[in-house]
Amino acid sequence: MSPSQQPLIDNQAEVSNFMKSGFPYHIIIPAVFISVMVFSSCDNTIQPFEDEDAVLSIYGYFKLSDSTHYIRVRDINQPLEVEATKELDADVTLENLENGNIMSLNGHTELMGELYAHNFPVDKPVQPRTKYRLTAENPDGKKAVSYATTPPFTQAEALQVDEHCTTEVEVIFPEVEKSSRLRTRVGFYYSNNFYSLGYHPEENDDGISSIQFEPQGLINIIFMDEFELWHHPYENPPVRCNELDKDHFRIEYRHYGPEWDGYRIPVSPVESIDVKRGLGFFGAFYDNLYDVPVDTAFVY
Repeated sequence: MSPSQQPLIDNQAEVSNFMKSGFPYHIIIPAVFISVMVFSSCDNTIQPFEDEDAVLSIYGYFKLSDSTHYIRVRDINQPLEVEATKELDADVTLENLENGNIMSLNGHTELMGELYAHNFPVDKPVQPRTKYRLTAENPDGKKAVSYATTPPFTQAEALQVDEHCTTEVEVIFPEVEKSSRLRTRVGFYYSNNFYSLGYHPEENDDGISSIQFEPQGLINIIFMDEFELWHHPYENPPVRCNELDKDHFRIEYRHYGPEWDGYRIPVSPVESIDVKRGLGFFGAFYDNLYDVPVDTAFVY
């Protein structure tokens, strides 16, 4: 399988960066953009609100390894002005649809740029393999509702270990239902740096999501140009496995829940039409690392 230069969500940065202080200013949706998207589409095949009036936007995600999660809610009908965004009159609740537990969320307001943002922290760990319903209701009783389904604590497994550096390694992810929900990177440590490439998982002959890579081949792809790779990839590699800092290759992977199906990752709030009476996106994912040992003493 050919590795891809496309990073795992910008090396796991694009989504996680904005969680440090809630959500970034750029995901607050301009009202004019919403109007153009909803009412002025020439194709008009996407109708986010159909016969219902949009009420509230919901945007956020659950990361299973985090102890605190953040959901942003905004009144879509308020103009994007400082005073208009300062207050949000809405009750926000989160329901675990497996056990029926309902949690009322208390929001906090934060000035981001020239507008106020309203973030609702969920300060309890969420459960794997669980569907959640998030509801935001305004004083008129109108609700915006969205759902997120958490994946399992996904495990990886290498089918070959302690093999020569030129032996192809297959790593499987048995708990991943669809390979399209999985993002992976494979990397190694060399000269006090970590080098990695993204790999696109596929179903193997047994129908299990997997990736395949050759350790020395991955090193060559990173350090050799296309001409060298094509004409003599193993004659004089610039770096050999026995020169690496550590005797393993690291797999970084992220397993997304089904709500991410069909969307680019990360999802922009204006891409999703899954929020009833609203706009935005609500999903979940699980991150983990897996180390594959390789025979770094072998030199061909």
